Amino acid sequence: MKEIILPKLKKRKRVSFFLGTDKYAGKNTTEQETRVGITPTQLFRLRSVLNDANIDLESFVVSGAGERSFFSDDEYKKAYARIVREQELSSIKDIDVLHSLKEPASYECSIGGTFLRIGALHRGDISKNKEDIRVKLLKKNKVYAFFDGSTIGGTSLKFFGLPSAPIKASMSKFAGIIAAKKVIDNANGYGKVVIVGGGVVGENALQEFLKCNNEKITEIYLYEKNLSLVNVLSKKYKNFENLKIIHSNQNVKINLEWALGLILAAYIPSQKTPHVVNCKDLLKMKRRSVVVDVATDEGGSIELNEDQGFSEDFLKNNKFMTYIAEQNLPRLYGREASEVHGEAIFPYLLVLLFLVAKNGSISAAVDEIKNSKEPMKIEDENDYLQVLKCDLRNGLVQDLS
Repeated sequence: MKEIILPKLKKRKRVSFFLGTDKYAGKNTTEQETRVGITPTQLFRLRSVLNDANIDLESFVVSGAGERSFFSDDEYKKAYARIVREQELSSIKDIDVLHSLKEPASYECSIGGTFLRIGALHRGDISKNKEDIRVKLLKKNKVYAFFDGSTIGGTSLKFFGLPSAPIKASMSKFAGIIAAKKVIDNANGYGKVVIVGGGVVGENALQEFLKCNNEKITEIYLYEKNLSLVNVLSKKYKNFENLKIIHSNQNVKINLEWALGLILAAYIPSQKTPHVVNCKDLLKMKRRSVVVDVATDEGGSIELNEDQGFSEDFLKNNKFMTYIAEQNLPRLYGREASEVHGEAIFPYLLVLLFLVAKNGSISAAVDEIKNSKEPMKIEDENDYLQVLKCDLRNGLVQDLS
């Protein structure tokens, strides 16, 4: 997506932005979040673009927000941010837009005033319990509206061919690249690799394999259930002789015999990940093969059978196989993943802050987003802005009941 040029407002306006911390996601576990929503360089750029539109940006960053991805408080200070400790949050009463990469944390209830929140929401697991932080933020009138990062998008797909959910896809792309690198770095000997799922994760894993041109990978098999996607991928990669793209309908069994590596990337939106292989299938792979289950946070793609001795312990402790099932692969590369995520969410942060400044309030900004209509075609910057507003409309959430 190209850099947006905002219309210049006639009168100088001011807006405020708050960058939260994601350190509470997975805290006290081996999978604590390491990423931060945007980097200091991206925050400086946000300020610069808004300044060109006659808008002053006041930004706040929770102390230590970037430390697990190796961005210091001093770097955010150089981007003209005010660093605030969590115990000081109640004194901040005029936040317009808050961004955290992951779902809300309890400290957000301490922030004074009402704001718009953009980031992960995970509506599918919202508890009916009134203590759910997401529900409390709405009930206490802390959040006027959520913008769910996993559903922002759609209109940009139509006009620019971007993924249907660009923010979510940015991390899926990163996960695919990491998965392929895990196979390349850990696999032993020579043989084929198998990818199950040709979506964003699977295709980016495929691209990484093709790009590396590693001699120990003799063939690549990609299985995809969606016939339309199979046809698209087959046409796109028709010149690669060592690649076979297969429609995995009910009559096609995934062949793992003598496979060097396996990446499980099957995904069905808003549903539990389907089981596409079982543990007996894995035993057909080469010794010291590598299995990466990218969908483990959605239930995993491997069918277990504890009665036959095929439990999760079998996968983790099998000395003949390296099994990688991180629930959040991008967190392993916190700094790089933060940069990728920040680029994906940057235009949406920019538009939200611009609309607040233009309309004078967060409620009026949300009303404009609600009433956004798709342009007939893209002729100028205003049409481009309209597309981004429609993307935001698709992620707007004001009711969690």
